[in-house]
Amino acid sequence: NSSTSEDSATAWQPVGDQSQATTAVSTPPSSSATTVLQRTVSNPEHGSVSHEFLTGLSPTSSAPSSGSGSPVSMASQSSSVPTAMSLQQNMHLGHQQELWMMKERWDHLVESFYDPDTQSFDATKIPDIYDCVKYDAQHCRKYLDRIRPLYRGAKRLADFVIPQEYGVLRKDKLIIGRTVVQPLLTRIIQNLESGLADDAETRVHLYFSSESHVHCLRNTLLLSGLCENKSVATTLESIELNYLSHGVIRLYEDVSKDEDDPLRFYVNVQFSPGAALDPFTWLQRNHLLPVSRSVPIAARISLAEFKNMFIAS
Repeated sequence: NSSTSEDSATAWQPVGDQSQATTAVSTPPSSSATTVLQRTVSNPEHGSVSHEFLTGLSPTSSAPSSGSGSPVSMASQSSSVPTAMSLQQNMHLGHQQELWMMKERWDHLVESFYDPDTQSFDATKIPDIYDCVKYDAQHCRKYLDRIRPLYRGAKRLADFVIPQEYGVLRKDKLIIGRTVVQPLLTRIIQNLESGLADDAETRVHLYFSSESHVHCLRNTLLLSGLCENKSVATTLESIELNYLSHGVIRLYEDVSKDEDDPLRFYVNVQFSPGAALDPFTWLQRNHLLPVSRSVPIAARISLAEFKNMFIAS
């Protein structure tokens, strides 16, 4: 008999790209193709995409003229100048995202991150910036020339800032972690014990929680003296937690042990940081990152010891 408590979810997959229908736009014969694209790939409510944003996407040759000096519509221009629709069809941004959406997202982040009046930065925005950079590194990087150094810089900052949100010192991390996840750990242990009954209705329990709870659960499991391998503990303590990060807690019965042996029923604890790998190295088809396999934190600890460690008597 065994009772398993696992955190699992359906593999994430991006939504297919969709093209954007636009009307023809007129431009003077002297305007460049970049200007045409600036005026075409836009949203009426949010304005045109900037020239810098389109660098590397648009042709550098001038738009053809009709010869009369009058404005030339996009419909009558050479097919070598892409329309907004054709550009959107060839740009696989993912999740039905359009160019103006990406630009507005970044404009908002830059505006909230730096205050020109006080010449100061808001460090609380670093996690948002890193999430945004990693998203674009997975889905849009071939359209952004300097995304890789930006990703590396944002990751260094995020790796330092994000763990400090849950305590600076290890003792602080443990106190904060225990406070946050104590109800969850109590529920997990109760469900493990209920699985020992012969008439147990279920022996598998799934718990879905927020990022803050997963951070606190990791800190609590690692800093409570549970982890047997200090190298694994140090690595897991500092590694990024991303989508589908999860912990796995299993209860086993060793029938070779006597019934009064504490290790007759023992707990195995594992943890995975989720899809935390470098997108420039590990990105798979359809813009997916693999989920890292869970690694052992405690291979075998008696159920009684595990319970006493996390539930006050």
